[in-house]
Amino acid sequence: VGPGILTQSLTDILATMQAPTRFQLANNSVIQFAVADERVTHSGLEFGAPELQLSIPSRFRAVVARYGDRSAFVGQNIDLTYSELDARANALAHALVGAIHGRDRTVGLLLEQGVEFVSSLLATLKAGHCYVPLDPRLPRQRLERISTDAACAAVVTDEAHLELAQHLVGVSRPLILVDRLPKNGSRTDPAVAPDPMARAYIIFTSGSTGEPK
Repeated sequence: VGPGILTQSLTDILATMQAPTRFQLANNSVIQFAVADERVTHSGLEFGAPELQLSIPSRFRAVVARYGDRSAFVGQNIDLTYSELDARANALAHALVGAIHGRDRTVGLLLEQGVEFVSSLLATLKAGHCYVPLDPRLPRQRLERISTDAACAAVVTDEAHLELAQHLVGVSRPLILVDRLPKNGSRTDPAVAPDPMARAYIIFTSGSTGEPK
């Protein structure tokens, strides 16, 4: 599963959360999110029309409150509950709030598939921003084009892709490493109320020209 497909799937999942289900990646990791059809009620958690107008972070918060001790991500020798995934995303969300001025900015996620990508997309939404997947396997020139066209205000990455990330951000944009976040940083929800109508993500495709757009 490529990052574009993965991101679309995760966004669809997060946008319609209600009852537990499992989502399996190509590397056999399993992401278990709460997914629902707005026409049904399951396990005592119901989202009616008003709730469906809430932001993705708001709906995810409701799921954490209801299923906090259940497994949310299983794979890569990791088994995270919803509460643990939420805390992990919150830590990065606070870093993003401190690094980026304004709201509804774009944040590049230069990460492999896995728990860091999932928690980072959640963190970006929690911070009131829009995420842009940057697949580390893509040619550097293509990543440069995507990062520039999307006007990424910051890039989130890890130690494994630090050199590439530094090249993409240059000297003027923040670079946040998920594996260098403060151990004693806040893990509560950031004081941000994302606009339900704001952008959630931007996906680039090659189209007929072969250029990302």
